[in-house]
Amino acid sequence: NMSSCVQLITTQDTTKPVIVCPADLTINCDANSSSSATGIATATDNCDPAASLIIAQRDSIVDGTCANAKFIYRIWTATDSCMNMSSCVQLITTQDTTKPVIICPADLTINCDADASSSATGVATATDNCDPAASLIIAQRDSIVASSCANSKLIYRIWTATDSCMNMSRCVQLITTQDTTKPVIVCPADLTINCDADASSSA
Repeated sequence: NMSSCVQLITTQDTTKPVIVCPADLTINCDANSSSSATGIATATDNCDPAASLIIAQRDSIVDGTCANAKFIYRIWTATDSCMNMSSCVQLITTQDTTKPVIICPADLTINCDADASSSATGVATATDNCDPAASLIIAQRDSIVASSCANSKLIYRIWTATDSCMNMSRCVQLITTQDTTKPVIVCPADLTINCDADASSSA
């Protein structure tokens, strides 16, 4: 003689996965900030094998003190097959500590009456690892040293290039001025005077 009854056992999964973010780090502005270079989160779950968990990321970017300094808050999530989800945040800080590369115009020697402005003697150029050349600030100032005569000078033209994070480099262009031109002299007209006249130049 036999009788039966049914017991219903329902299994559920309400436990979130345990997620571990990659370590926070600081990288240069021209470095690769993708997760392949900065690390990928890992996760475990009480019921699902790690391989079946869905790990995803999204970035929230906050500007820092200059254009190439940023805070990348990389938010990682791990979701199991029952849609339990947990998250963690990795902070990636980008910085710019590299000076621009500046190239001065060539040194040159000009005559004292020539145009010594940069429009005539050349302008420095610069490149940067993170900033485009057009956004670099290129400036100049002159230090003038007198030489052997009034019209002979040494112009030390100091060029600077500054990027958006205030990294600065400089170079010096030497412009030498010289005076090799003789004066143009005009004599008084020839003339005939009496023997008892004043023959001095004042007369």
